[in-house]
Amino acid sequence: NLPFFKYFGYYEYYLKLFLNERFNVTKGNDNGGNFEGNVLSISKFEDLVKKRKNTAYSFTNNKQLLSKFTNLINSTERTIVLVISPYHISCFDSTQNIDEENNLLKELDLKGNVELIDFRNLISEDSLFFDTTHLTYNGAKIFSKKLKEVLLQRNIIN
Repeated sequence: NLPFFKYFGYYEYYLKLFLNERFNVTKGNDNGGNFEGNVLSISKFEDLVKKRKNTAYSFTNNKQLLSKFTNLINSTERTIVLVISPYHISCFDSTQNIDEENNLLKELDLKGNVELIDFRNLISEDSLFFDTTHLTYNGAKIFSKKLKEVLLQRNIIN
């Protein structure tokens, strides 16, 4: 019997689980994602939401980057999948020119080889957000499950 041989390929996973249980390590990995195990207190989360709402955000259409991206789209027949992850509702409240952002997304979606998957409004429950721009582990699981469903429905994956 070789020590740890039966854990070959799983050693890192089991070691992280053990350390997390033993020492309350707060970060974890799952299927390539890194997740924060801690959850913010309600008051800290509310502070972040208030800060987000009070910080004006303006969408900027970078013409040079858009031109490069459009050239990429036009240079291939491959399907280009654009996925927009969930936003906390406070992000919408602080965006001054969201119509410009929406118009650009509609324009890109009209391209024949572009699939736009817009999940900005997918998750509304505060407890599924770590902060106003990042999902918790449970939020990421919901997002990933829904993304897989849409990719299958649109025959992007089998």
